[in-house]
Amino acid sequence: MREFKFRAWDIENKRMIYGQTPDSPSSSWILALPDEGFLKMQYTELKDKDGKEIYEGDIVSVTGNQIFEIGNFFSERNIRLVEFNNEKASFGWSISGLMFCKGAQSSLESIGNKYENPELLEEK
Repeated sequence: MREFKFRAWDIENKRMIYGQTPDSPSSSWILALPDEGFLKMQYTELKDKDGKEIYEGDIVSVTGNQIFEIGNFFSERNIRLVEFNNEKASFGWSISGLMFCKGAQSSLESIGNKYENPELLEEK
């Protein structure tokens, strides 16, 4: 069964809000927040190599040769932004639309998100 979880970026207070609370085990209340002032993100149903949940807007470091992009294996650390691809109706990289697969989790490390750590996406 799919696990639907959400979080939101509070634009005014510059903080991430996670949906589950002691009073509400569901995070669906996040969807009721006003669109003005809050950017809502969905859980991808994947966890990184350390068991950390990966959400839309997260920045992941990809290592190893378990994931390939446009026919080429990654051979070094690559930083990617996780986004929802409407055409493929699934989560993937912002660059190529590569889709995640459960077996690739050991190659992913969540290192931040685009709101709290935008510097991670800057070209070096």
